[in-house]
Amino acid sequence: MIEKLTNLIDNKLREILSNYQVLNESLEYGLFPGGKRFRPLLLLTILEDLQVDVNLGLEIACAIEMIHTYSLIHDDLPAMDNDDMRRGKPSMHIAFSENIAILTGDALLTESFYWITKSNISDEKKVRIINLISKYVGAHGMIKGQVLDINSKEYTLDKILEIHQHKTVDLIACSILSAAIISDDEDNIWYEIASALGKAFQIKDDLDDADKLDEANIIHAVGMQRAQDLFYEYRIKCLKMISEKLGKGNTYNLVEMVL
Repeated sequence: MIEKLTNLIDNKLREILSNYQVLNESLEYGLFPGGKRFRPLLLLTILEDLQVDVNLGLEIACAIEMIHTYSLIHDDLPAMDNDDMRRGKPSMHIAFSENIAILTGDALLTESFYWITKSNISDEKKVRIINLISKYVGAHGMIKGQVLDINSKEYTLDKILEIHQHKTVDLIACSILSAAIISDDEDNIWYEIASALGKAFQIKDDLDDADKLDEANIIHAVGMQRAQDLFYEYRIKCLKMISEKLGKGNTYNLVEMVL
């Protein structure tokens, strides 16, 4: 099922790309080959587990992947994290130029909202999802996390978890809460799942990057053992909530595989 949904996402992204002549090459370079496609898959597996037609969420899932890709392109820029490689190939600003990288990221973010409007859900739900995503990826969400990271002078556990909350949890929350809106199942547990999942996801990323050990890495603040304990705590919590809400179906399997 995961492979089938991944193919569905990739095919829709290629269909979306066919609408653009300007920046087409850099847009494709950023979106393909994709990473885990975790965020769009999360939205679609929740719909599948709730027995809702996944096609209702397909444009929104792709929009979230476009936003995620924009964030990676901009994060890699010399003025930000200054990373030369992304997903095993040169970062966008290395493969093209800084100008094109900035504009490609801008295009992905802006166009994502257009594709939300093309989804086959009610206008009321479209507006609610646009409102939700704007909140969680803008100055109150993902951007806030990046600013906190840049401006932090001291990386305590609380500060790192706050950065994780906005840089990682908030975009994952977009996937989960969008699925909740589409499926008319707006249970408070959805955000709790997103919070535990996002924190486990980011701590795992920090553990995988233990050799880099930059200041924002949680290992720097609490040590390897405590970081591992926190990862397993959030992982167990999130899988338990998913199991209780959706059973051990596609979403459970996806999260278990990623974590």
